[in-house]
Formats: sequence, structure tokens, C-alpha cells
Amino acid sequence: MAQAGSRTAASPRSRTIIIYVRAAKVGKLGSVLVNGAGRVLYVFAPDGGKKKVTCDASCQSFWPAATVPAHAVVKAQGAVKQRLIGTALNPVTHELVVTYNGWPLYTYLGDSRPDEATGQNIDLSGGYWWVMNPNGKIDR
Repeated sequence: MAQAGSRTAASPRSRTIIIYVRAAKVGKLGSVLVNGAGRVLYVFAPDGGKKKVTCDASCQSFWPAATVPAHAVVKAQGAVKQRLIGTALNPVTHELVVTYNGWPLYTYLGDSRPDEATGQNIDLSGGYWWVMNPNGKIDR
């Protein structure tokens, strides 16, 4: 499972995990969504922006969903808009997945380093994969 990027914030009573979604400049693509570790976050065309995960188990073996651990909070950083962040249920793992503007977010195992987007606009695992900018628009 790929978490969207996290940090643990301690409080006197409990420990809250904070998952960050931020934006980073990635080559010619410009500013796109990345997780807290700087890994590019992708959307899957068949998901349709309807807060529905359609990437199956085989698909997620290459495109891990950006999961949200129990008791975690997802926070926007920088240009990313908090109002566009949400979650959807992953039918494969039964965990929550971070969404942005209704689109579930995924990382790609083909990206070998942060701020790399080798999965952009490829047709793989049943559909096209695209990056999204902080305004919630898909870069096709």
C-alpha cells in the first residue's frame, strides 16, 4: 500500500497520523500533485472522478493506491486545496484512498524517484493514467 506521505504528530492523549498532499514542479508537466515523499500522484481514467476505485488487485500491484491509515488526517500543503481532498473506499484492500476533486490517487512503481512522472498519459492496467494539477484539472 502506498500512503500519500505521512508524519506523526504527537499529542498528550493520542498520536495522529497526518497524510500530506502537496504540489511540485515536475519537468514539462509543471505543478502536479505529489505525496509527502515527493512521489507523483496519478488518476486512473476509468475511475471517472466519481470517488470510486476501479483499479483492481492486479492493477494496484503496479499502481498502488494512496491509502489513508486508520485515525489519519489528510492535509493539503502549499497550492493544494483542502476542499478538494476526500476519500474513497478501496474495494481491494478495504482501506480508504485519498481523492482529489473526486479522483482516487495512485503512485506508480515505474517512477524510480520523487518528482518523476513516467506513468503520465500511458494506457496500462485497463486505462489511461494522468497527473493532476493543484486546481483539480487533469493533464492529459
